[in-house]
Amino acid sequence: HGNRLVDFCDEMHFSRMAMYLKGRQCLENKARLGLLVAGRNLMPDTFYIRDMKWVDGLHPIDEAGDVLPWFVKEAEGNEGSFVECCEKASDCMTLARPGANFVVQQHVKDQLLYEGRKFHLRCHVLITCKQDGLTWRVYTYRDGYLNISPNQWSPGCLSRDTQVVIYRSQRIGSWEPWVDVYPKCQASAKQVIEQAVMQGQLEGRLGQEQFEIASLDYMVDTHGEVWLLEINMGPVLRDSFLDPDLNDDDLVSSAFEIIVPQEDPPNLGRWDFVGELIGVAPLPAEPPAVSSILVQVAAVSEELLEDQVVDDVLLFLDSFA
Repeated sequence: HGNRLVDFCDEMHFSRMAMYLKGRQCLENKARLGLLVAGRNLMPDTFYIRDMKWVDGLHPIDEAGDVLPWFVKEAEGNEGSFVECCEKASDCMTLARPGANFVVQQHVKDQLLYEGRKFHLRCHVLITCKQDGLTWRVYTYRDGYLNISPNQWSPGCLSRDTQVVIYRSQRIGSWEPWVDVYPKCQASAKQVIEQAVMQGQLEGRLGQEQFEIASLDYMVDTHGEVWLLEINMGPVLRDSFLDPDLNDDDLVSSAFEIIVPQEDPPNLGRWDFVGELIGVAPLPAEPPAVSSILVQVAAVSEELLEDQVVDDVLLFLDSFA
């Protein structure tokens, strides 16, 4: 009936693979991400505002001599566009608004600077799940980006360009500390995804493989520790036509060598296999809702239509089941 499946296309109903993870909001939503990894020392200490109230009554307090700024991030927003900065903990609520959810974090202590400027790392991860809905695999990309502020950093400067850095500046491979920092980003990414899989927040799809590329933003401190700031599912990926230098052509093409391998074993390119996880068994799919429609239509049609017309109507509706 024209509903032929192909190996991959962007319409998941006609694809043997889905390009979005089921349950992906647990990683992308900043509030859910914070709760997912709570107590694991992967993110800065996090507080939550829901509809202009501190969740569970927990909130940060002003401390004498504390000069580091605070960030108020809309839980559902991405790419730094929904991040506001303020000087004191007591100012955070003024940046929230009714009916919305926010996470609140203080600036990372003892941050590592790049020539006196604030920066963060943008790394990429590929997450796949097999048709059994149980078997997950995690890969990290060996290259990435430094997002560097154009301004010298000062804790008292609250400008967006100084404190909220969202634009890629250079490839990460030429940054000397990356050799030591990359394994720590790998370990952090694996822990986050492992929690999502083991808690059943990332869900498998019985009979359909799924995958997604995500970007993870990290800050590094002077002690060599990495701090996860956020995860962007379906991040902006540039091609060489638009950006000859800072593009993601190799990242995407080599990811598809993993997703739809042309060789055995697949050529990973600069993707590194981090680990395999066994998750929670997905529930069997519920019968399609159209079945109840068929029953109702049949009941009415038997009274109103000739038998042949009823059969034609049911055959037509059945094509959508």
